[in-house]
Amino acid sequence: MTTDDFIQLIFSISLLSVFKLLILLSLALYFIFSLIVVRQVRIMTSTFQTGLEEVLQLISWLHLALVIIIFIVILFAV
Repeated sequence: MTTDDFIQLIFSISLLSVFKLLILLSLALYFIFSLIVVRQVRIMTSTFQTGLEEVLQLISWLHLALVIIIFIVILFAV
């Protein structure tokens, strides 16, 4: 790869693609966070009985599903 090819590659990268990549990386980190939330809710409901265990687990799984849906939508958008 010559210097001219490298410079042309740099200028061919659009601001929109950089922004999309940053959003996808942020959502990937948020996906990891939501997995941790699901795990923590499972641990919490097994050790602390409140009567709302099923509701809390459902909310954490819905949160994870929403993160996955948003990730897929952003991945295929634009």
